[in-house]
Amino acid sequence: MRWQEEYKQKLVSAEEAAKAVKSGDTVVIPYRTNTQVIPQAIANRRNQLRGVNIIVGTYRVDPAIFAGAEESFHVTPPTESKIIGDFVPSLFALSFKALDEKREGAYRDVDVAVVAVSPPDENGVCCFGHSLFHQKGYAKRAKIVLAEVNRKLIRTGGDNFIHVSEIDYFVEHDTDVAEVSGKGAAIPEFDSVKTIARYIETLVKDGDILSLGAGVAVENLAQMGIFDKKNDLGYWAGGARYGIIKLAKAGIMTGKYNNLMPGKIVASGFYGDEEDIAYMNNNPLFEIYGYEYVNNPVICSQINNFVAINSVASIDLTGQWTVGVTNTYGAYFPVAGVMSKGGRSILATPSTSKAGTVSRITARFAAGTAVTLPAAFGDYVITEFGIARLFGKTLKQRAQELIAVAHPDFRADLKKEADKLYP
Repeated sequence: MRWQEEYKQKLVSAEEAAKAVKSGDTVVIPYRTNTQVIPQAIANRRNQLRGVNIIVGTYRVDPAIFAGAEESFHVTPPTESKIIGDFVPSLFALSFKALDEKREGAYRDVDVAVVAVSPPDENGVCCFGHSLFHQKGYAKRAKIVLAEVNRKLIRTGGDNFIHVSEIDYFVEHDTDVAEVSGKGAAIPEFDSVKTIARYIETLVKDGDILSLGAGVAVENLAQMGIFDKKNDLGYWAGGARYGIIKLAKAGIMTGKYNNLMPGKIVASGFYGDEEDIAYMNNNPLFEIYGYEYVNNPVICSQINNFVAINSVASIDLTGQWTVGVTNTYGAYFPVAGVMSKGGRSILATPSTSKAGTVSRITARFAAGTAVTLPAAFGDYVITEFGIARLFGKTLKQRAQELIAVAHPDFRADLKKEADKLYP
């Protein structure tokens, strides 16, 4: 059968596609998937379904559409709050390990995956657009794949494609795909963040391959001008933050020295306005791969001069740090930064939280604190008070470095504790 005929046979309404979901099924709507009508059609079947597990990973689908029907739907994350005890520590790179290896008690079969794709090309191949993340990974493993076909989704290079034959039902629905409107995400006005950005600028060299994490001190760096005077930067991260595409348009970010993929800017998804996304369409500079590849520390540590820049919630005087009990996913990039030839790990944070009442640099973590990475991977730590250089230093030297960049109001107490710990 020609793909055109197959596509036509599989083209249905959202209501018809939703009938593929059966009671007891596990339905996955992957992270940042641009789907709307199929999830709503599934939610509308609440009187016909029982015990359906809904895993929602995208902000474009409000989990609340499944609320009020607890016998029909069990939603992850819950519609009201996240129960810390139910959190599964993991890395995005290991997202499918338990499922692929059928680890007893640690996996759940995926019955239905809901994804968003572009219309098929002349060969019957659809693209996941600028936002892949886990979509293809789940589509490959699900028993049934439901796809919303959106003519506004672009086409890029990389492992970002799926053939008509791999999808069970298509629903045509066009919706806006840009992540932001206007000039992009709001840039924080905090003086501490601006100061931190200037310190980060001093550690970034021409030709470095950058990886920007989330958090107020990091995710807007590309918009703050600190990379504007650099040359031939590259990028490799799960998400390409606001401003990365504009740096590419300006010829600053070229990927020229990415020894793993020369001349490429690589991510699992890109954030930008409509103009940014249009610039990516069929542009060979950009390649998109799934989280299980891009976020794998074994892979990205092979990139020379890989510079992982991440936010940190708290760090103790040994250099071990945490981003919170329910956020372990970003740990692999700092590992890669330290392991990379010529690479660096940069942790950035304002020195205090809670309106200046709590120091983010602490003598020791409280019992039960979830450590994101051990002290062995401590490298550069930046606050608005300077740069602490930890790599290759003793515990006592690390404590001195970190106290020097702590808020002045907390330094005396930290020094007292350090003197007890490391006399």
